[in-house]
Amino acid sequence: MGAAWIFVLFRILHSAVHCTINVALLRFGLYLVATLSLWFIVVRAALQYIR
Repeated sequence: MGAAWIFVLFRILHSAVHCTINVALLRFGLYLVATLSLWFIVVRAALQYIR
């Protein structure tokens, strides 16, 4: 459940940066964290499905 909230938080931050200061490197970092948290959710769900 925590990983989902991390995903939501970092996507909101990514959108806020995109709409305001639009620093590409900062946006990329926020997007990367959101993407990694999403992959964590997907892998964890796949492992639950396999077991």
